[in-house]
Formats: sequence, structure tokens, C-alpha cells
Amino acid sequence: LAANMRLDWQEVEWDYDGQQDMCGLYSKLKTAVPDLRVQVQRIEMEENFKVRIHLHFSGTQAEPLVPMFPVGERFNLFMISTTGFDKSLRLQSDTLHMSFEGTLGWQPSIFQWLLESANELASKESGCRMLQRAVDAGQDRERLALAERFRGRVWDASASHTANFVLQKCVIGLPPSALGFVVEAFQGRAAEAAAHPIQSRMLERLLEYFPADELEGIIGELISQAAELSRNRFGNFALQRVLEHGTAAQRRALVEALRQDAAELAQHYAASNVIRCALIHGSSGDQCVLMEALTADPAVSRGLEKHRTASFVMRELKALRRSAAMAEAAGSRLQRVSL
Repeated sequence: LAANMRLDWQEVEWDYDGQQDMCGLYSKLKTAVPDLRVQVQRIEMEENFKVRIHLHFSGTQAEPLVPMFPVGERFNLFMISTTGFDKSLRLQSDTLHMSFEGTLGWQPSIFQWLLESANELASKESGCRMLQRAVDAGQDRERLALAERFRGRVWDASASHTANFVLQKCVIGLPPSALGFVVEAFQGRAAEAAAHPIQSRMLERLLEYFPADELEGIIGELISQAAELSRNRFGNFALQRVLEHGTAAQRRALVEALRQDAAELAQHYAASNVIRCALIHGSSGDQCVLMEALTADPAVSRGLEKHRTASFVMRELKALRRSAAMAEAAGSRLQRVSL
């Protein structure tokens, strides 16, 4: 061991620093789990003198040491160890985290511990990452049980710089019918969430993965605040998701809300992206509405073409016109041939 050897397992708040600490840990392990067995499953070489080792631990705790396993019952635990060496190839660092590969990873004791500790784990970076891996590895039953731990606190969790990632994983991995309580947390507060630097991410996932007709209230609120949200550095992304995933009626309503100030919005660093998105994803009718708004005044239109931000919107508009002209020309040729 290197003199500055350090072992870190943040999921259970283990942090051992130096040779003396490490020797103390090994002594604890021998006493607490006298029949401990460790099997190396595979080894992956990494850069900078580091090795990624997949391990299978098994044994019976005689004394409480690892919190997710009861005393007196045999356990199986999959771990990934990222091990670093110094230039003399002495062990210098060991960072551990739980793995949920294989069926052994979902032992009842581990899963129960995850459920009981979900809110606390979600508030920490290491615990948040572990819960995300658990959601990825679990079946719908386990995913739903974990998601249910956030019932009644979705709004607060969606604003957390760690817990929001767990909620996003649940939205991506579970059927929308199981997560009605998540949508309810944003009802009447969608515009506020859209403008929030963290909650906006959660709102985007809902717009991407839930049927748009089930989000009528949320989308309606976003559309009612479209002029303001389109200029917001975070809110503009929520409006783009509406244009990408909304129903035809919802997209049409949003385009109508943007139409009056389209020329001004096209010049805004954030709102211009919403206008471009509407030109790309809107129906032909939606596109015509925006084209007319952007070109109604020739002088304004020329100014937009020269504007450093609006010029990108006008390029999109010109591309649409070229496509329409080509389609019309092709149609005329086909008509002449048929005659």
C-alpha cells in the first residue's frame, strides 16, 4: 500500500485515508464478516495507472458493518472497484460503488435498504448515482416502488441538483400511467418549473415521454406564458419540446402565441431557437403563419436577414421556401407527364 492510500465508498459513507486506516478496516472486515469471500469477475484496464475491477462479495455479517445486510444472514454483493496505483505500482486509491448486474444484485435486503434510504440517498451525489443504476437495472415493479418513495415530494426533489436525475430516470423507464402523481406536482406550476435551472429538465422529460394529450393543462400553461418563457434561458427548451412532441392543436396554439412578436423574438438569443423549432416542426399552416409574420414588412425582413441571431431563423425560412418551390415544380412536371 502507498503511504497515502485512500479507500472511498460514498454510498455507505466509508472514507479511509492512509495505511493505518486501511489496516483498521481490514481488521473490522475480518471480525464483522469472518467468512467473507471475494471473487474477481473481470478486470478492465484504464488510463493513468487505474484498473476497473468487477467483484462479487459474499459472506455473513457477525456484526453490523454494511448497512443494507442484516446480521446473521448470508449476503451477496456486486461491487465495482476503481483502483489506482502510483508509479511504483503500490495501491494508492480504491473507489467502490455497488453494481446491480445479475439477479443477485436484487436481493430483498438490498432492495429494502434502497427503498428505506431512497430520499436520503437521492440528496447525495453518490447515492443519486446508485439509485439511477438501480432504476436502470430493475424491472417495472422495482422502478415503480422506488418512484413511489418520491410521492408527495416530487416538486422539491425536482429542484434538487441530485434527486432530479433519479426522477428523470423514473420518467424515462416507467409507463406514464404509473406516474400520474409526478404530473400532478407540476399542475399550475409548469411555467415556474420551465424557468427553473433544474426543474426545467424534469419538465422536458415529461414533455418527451408522456402523451401530449395527457399534459393538456401543463402545456396550456406554458403556451399562456410563451412570450416570456421563449426569452428565458431555460424556458425556451420547454417550448421547443412542446413543438417537437405536442399535438397538432397544441403546436398551432403555441405558434399563434408567438406570431405577433415573431420578428422581435427572432432577434433574441434564446427565443430565436423557439422560432426556428416552430419552422422545423410546425405544420405547413404553422410555417405559413410565421413566414408571413417575419416577412410582412420588407424592411424588417431585410434587417432580420442581416441580424447576427435572426439571420439563422431567416435561413430556415428560405430553406422552407426552396423546399416548397421544388415540391411545386416536381408536381407540375408530374402533371405535364400525366397529360
